[in-house]
Amino acid sequence: MLTTIDAAERLIASVDLDDHYRTAQVLARVNGNRPIAERGKISGRDLVHDLRLLVEDLSDTANLQADAMGEQVFTVEELARQFNVSTKTISRWRALGLVSRRLVFDGRKRVGFLRSSVDRFVRNHAERVERQVQPANVQPTAGLRYPRSRDGSRRRRTGGECPQVG
Repeated sequence: MLTTIDAAERLIASVDLDDHYRTAQVLARVNGNRPIAERGKISGRDLVHDLRLLVEDLSDTANLQADAMGEQVFTVEELARQFNVSTKTISRWRALGLVSRRLVFDGRKRVGFLRSSVDRFVRNHAERVERQVQPANVQPTAGLRYPRSRDGSRRRRTGGECPQVG
């Protein structure tokens, strides 16, 4: 089972979200190159989604202990603090291929991220990560809702002045 989890995670790292992949080749890579009958193609975006779920489901079934993983493991909250982003941003990164596992932390199952998975994601999505990381001394404005203008867009009402930060 761990071999399948590792194979799926390696495959996720190599998928182009905008490409399409032959399902027989995908299944062969995940299940150890055993031949599979051709079943069509799958989009890269759908493939990443399905492989992420496979990794989470298999790790959930295996009852893996976070402290036995042999490397640093982050919870969603810890990872958000590490990068100074919201937990919603972490959810977005997961949709883009940040691999998570269901691990046991202090007797309770939670979503966790291996350091190697995070490093691989950051390497493959460096520009996006840099763009979304908040500087440590600036408070994110997540949750602020600007009133809608007549055209339906949201705009700040500041009276022409810059809003105060901090």
